[in-house]
Amino acid sequence: MKIIEKKMNLFKLPLEYTLVHCISQDCKMGKGIAKTFDNKYPDMRKELKDALNMNDLKFPISILHHESITTHDVINMITKEKYWHKPTYNDFSQALLDVVSLCKQEDIKKLGMPKIGCGLDRLQWEKVKQIIEHHFKDLDIEIIVCYL
Repeated sequence: MKIIEKKMNLFKLPLEYTLVHCISQDCKMGKGIAKTFDNKYPDMRKELKDALNMNDLKFPISILHHESITTHDVINMITKEKYWHKPTYNDFSQALLDVVSLCKQEDIKKLGMPKIGCGLDRLQWEKVKQIIEHHFKDLDIEIIVCYL
């Protein structure tokens, strides 16, 4: 596993990077980086809500994968039930384990993410980074963490 922190726009990464970010299960995506994802991928939120409703999924469900031919694939980490909630490190860690499983299953070798969980969710980056390093330590994967 290789993790790189880089000052750059996440959405400028090459398309071979699968993007990862945190959302709430209610899929509001009205603020922060989630709003930017919603603006850049206008069909994704409806797709996520439909998947949740169709399968009657209840929290804690950890990830929903949005695949695209023309844009980045996106992994939506569901770390809390409602948008106004704050995730715990345990909820974050459990969702991240599902990202690891998906990366193994789909042979994903490159991830791009913001400092996930550290914006509006107020988790501390140093703790989050330790969780990421721990969970991905045995994978052959490159993770670029973008910040502005």
